[in-house]
Amino acid sequence: MLMKRQHHVRFALNGCQVVPDFLTTSTGQSPSCDAIAKMDNGTRVHTVPALVAGMVAMRISTRSRSIPPTKRRRRRTTSRTLPVSCRFCTTMMRLAKKPLGYQQYRRPSGQARKLSRSRCKAHAAIVHKCQELMPASYDQWTVKLEKDALQRTIHVGPNDVLGFYLALLPSSQHSSNPQYCGRRVHPSWIDMDVVRNWRTICERNHPECRIGAGSVINHVGSDSERPALLIDAELMCICEVADNTQHYLALSYVWGGSTQLKLSTATLADLLQQGSLLRPQYNSKIPKTIRDAIGLVRVLGERYLWVDALCIIQDDETHTRLQLQAMASIYAHATITIVAAQGGSANHGLHGIPGISRPRSFHQTRFRIANGRTFVHCRDLWRPEPHWSKRGWTHQESLFSVRKLIFVGDSIEWHCRCAIFREDLKEEDVGIPIAEQRIHGYRHETSQQRLLHPRLPDVDALEPVINQYLSRDFTYPADILPAFAGLSFALSNVFDGGFLFGIPKMFFDAALLWKANMGGYKLRDDKNNTSTLALPSWSWMGWAGLRHFTWYEAFDHTKWELSGYWSSVRTIPLVEWYAGTGRLGSEARPIPNHWRRYAHVASSDLPPGWTAHKNASAMENTHHQPEHFYKHESDPKLEFWYPLPLVAHSSDACQGNTLQDSPSPFISCYTTRAYMTLGERFKPHINFPYTIDVSVYDRNGTWAGYLNIHSLQDVTLEPEMKTNGEGDRDPPATKTTCELAAISMGWAYNNDPYASLAEWSHPGRPREGERYGWYNVMWIQWHGDAARRKGVGRIAKEVWEVQGLEQIHLVLN
Repeated sequence: MLMKRQHHVRFALNGCQVVPDFLTTSTGQSPSCDAIAKMDNGTRVHTVPALVAGMVAMRISTRSRSIPPTKRRRRRTTSRTLPVSCRFCTTMMRLAKKPLGYQQYRRPSGQARKLSRSRCKAHAAIVHKCQELMPASYDQWTVKLEKDALQRTIHVGPNDVLGFYLALLPSSQHSSNPQYCGRRVHPSWIDMDVVRNWRTICERNHPECRIGAGSVINHVGSDSERPALLIDAELMCICEVADNTQHYLALSYVWGGSTQLKLSTATLADLLQQGSLLRPQYNSKIPKTIRDAIGLVRVLGERYLWVDALCIIQDDETHTRLQLQAMASIYAHATITIVAAQGGSANHGLHGIPGISRPRSFHQTRFRIANGRTFVHCRDLWRPEPHWSKRGWTHQESLFSVRKLIFVGDSIEWHCRCAIFREDLKEEDVGIPIAEQRIHGYRHETSQQRLLHPRLPDVDALEPVINQYLSRDFTYPADILPAFAGLSFALSNVFDGGFLFGIPKMFFDAALLWKANMGGYKLRDDKNNTSTLALPSWSWMGWAGLRHFTWYEAFDHTKWELSGYWSSVRTIPLVEWYAGTGRLGSEARPIPNHWRRYAHVASSDLPPGWTAHKNASAMENTHHQPEHFYKHESDPKLEFWYPLPLVAHSSDACQGNTLQDSPSPFISCYTTRAYMTLGERFKPHINFPYTIDVSVYDRNGTWAGYLNIHSLQDVTLEPEMKTNGEGDRDPPATKTTCELAAISMGWAYNNDPYASLAEWSHPGRPREGERYGWYNVMWIQWHGDAARRKGVGRIAKEVWEVQGLEQIHLVLN
């Protein structure tokens, strides 16, 4: 039995013969043994003279005859077919075989320098591609391998941020093994059967993607909220829509300043004629992207297409305003939205459609590892070129589209509410909601889906969507309002009262307290310094360069998802706001500002649809947490600290959603004001280094509060705070006086660790008593009869109330 575990051995070592260790005697010595040596793998071997070695070899050969020949051949064959041993290549295969699930798999690999010098040269190209992502100064970095939750591809890179994705290619095109998730793609032409399969999978398996399902658009029932005109791809003309159930595709693209055919009152009658789009005077002016989209509609077996330039009468103001307000509904009801996310103009085209457009140039990089398997490089998901992703008009088009066929990077992707499909990956993962997928660019999709819920006004979801909108560019500053019209019009079915320049009316007091996480932005249209702005300064819409703001400290109704987190910060209405000036005969309409209507309602006397639930975290009650939180029957996942007023949907379906006139940029109220002095700048927060938070002092030099200001222009600040050791402060040597108007009130518990106010740790902040109270103030500057916002902040209650306050009629523009 001992011999059966051994191989035939005859090695040469320093001119001597080598025998296995098991041939030693019971005393540990081999016969006539001259020396003992070790092999590279640690196995002990013995060197013996040639004569003894021959005798030993004879014994091995003789005793080995008892081993069955078949077993010897099987073991010998196995040893010969073992693949090259490479830890890196083996790890990649192990990760590829991991099941798809919620677990994240990580495997160590090694330093890039050692991997490059490895005897296995198969993975050298992978290491070299990683090296291209790293600066030249980093020579000791490590190549990491991991497989994220719910992802089939393997991430290869020096860290979690840098890197690229690889998918395992099957040896056969018909392989059904899920670990072979890669797909070979034709470099010049799109396989339209793949696109048709994506659509079939979505229509059969995704009930959430059916038109109007689970969306605020489901409550839009007016005929005016559908397309009025469509392109007939079969008859090649413009046609009127007679039936609101008509199926159509929509196009999302950028004009890019290119000269193109636009529908007007003069050309409408002519373009309604059959074949009119083929006439030379019209066809030559249709951009390539629109022409390719018309051809794609026919390839997909559809007939109608909606394109803004040809389906909106551009010189009819009433028609245009109506269609812009219906933009959300138009894209939400489209069967598919074709997204032209590459190219800088409408003349770029949709490349790669067989028989329709010019060929594309799609290149797949493949990597063959040690065991002969092939991985293919998968491009990052949803990386559109900046021309499309930075345009303001495309924001709501992407937001409301249920199914999107995206042309990006000479490739195509399918995005819907339940899945992402792409050419270079097989589409097995049809049951994973998109909100649960951890992939680049889709973290905001969760907020979008929450925002479009049919019943509940979710300000926490509205904030990131607006911040995405702020990152977009507009050729004309005034376009920011009409480009937001579709979103605000649709959300008026959820946010009671609708919106006024992007500010939800039902939360008006709190929404006016938006604060920027950066400074240096300026008014959009203040070129001639007139007294009237088309876009008001009190709204986030009125500021150019503003890329991110927060409502974090303004809303106290949201129960944050983070377990155990609760902030006692409260915002209390103080004044009654009106839309309009109320002067010179202009109409002033009250703004419904009633989000706190049910803030103190008893848990046994709730509005319809709301239920109260015990708050387990309130048992300790160390931070004054409420005893109950509340849910609405329409979505049990969302939790609130008190019920919110909801829009009453009647059988008329959104009776208030009619054609809206351009709103007035003025708002007004009666309030008090005081003059104070700016002091030193707060130390910037580590996460928001460009925020401009400044201390405010009254005329006696007493610390009063803080302001978040828009710009340091024309502002002189103290270099540092000088105190006498008791919290008082010497009057500033240089003074920048600011006029402050009270717009609401607020408070928080002094022992609340989650308040996170900018001045929370300031030595001058009042700390006596159970609560820290304040007035929310706006720094204003008058231009004629109206004032403009320069910043917003808080003044301690006891300091504000002892000032020489003056009653004013505040008109903001």
